[in-house]
Amino acid sequence: MFKRAYNLIFSVALVIIICSWMPAFSDNNFAADTKKANKLYKGRKHDEALKIYSALLEKDPGSATANYNVGAALYAKGKFNDSIGYFIKALSTEDRFIEKNALFSIGNAYFRLSRVREKNDPAGAVALCVKATDYFKLAMGLDERDKRIKYNYEVTQAFLKKIERKYYAGRTPSLKERKKQRRQKDKERRSEDRNIE
Repeated sequence: MFKRAYNLIFSVALVIIICSWMPAFSDNNFAADTKKANKLYKGRKHDEALKIYSALLEKDPGSATANYNVGAALYAKGKFNDSIGYFIKALSTEDRFIEKNALFSIGNAYFRLSRVREKNDPAGAVALCVKATDYFKLAMGLDERDKRIKYNYEVTQAFLKKIERKYYAGRTPSLKERKKQRRQKDKERRSEDRNIE
């Protein structure tokens, strides 16, 4: 009887010990897989990195790191719109480094989308640029010294001014502006008529 109780206690203790080690093993696998995917990403093998990042995200959908990494791989593949959702999910973290980089990446994605829309949809490009500058401002609020964020903010502001000038220069004048233009033309015609006489 004593032997049976000892075996039961030993078995329960063994199960408890194994279960307590499992998160450590899974964290090590997560870290090792992330490291492997990061190496692939740096080697510009974004498709392979994305597969690993996505698998890690399936294991832990709430992981800010995994969400950020999937977003980064999608961004690198030129899928800017798709990347934004993952970067937004990465914002649900207490890690200010990930939060800052996710905000910065969202700003970059909106900026790249605005560049794509510039020719065909200038109003949409303006709206996307405004979103980009908003996210850059949020990122600068977390780290004022990060020169990348400040530089991208300034580039986006300059691009925004450029497309606003283009957009507003090519739009139809308002009724008030048309009346003013008509009065100016009438004045010029009268001046020309006087010169002819």
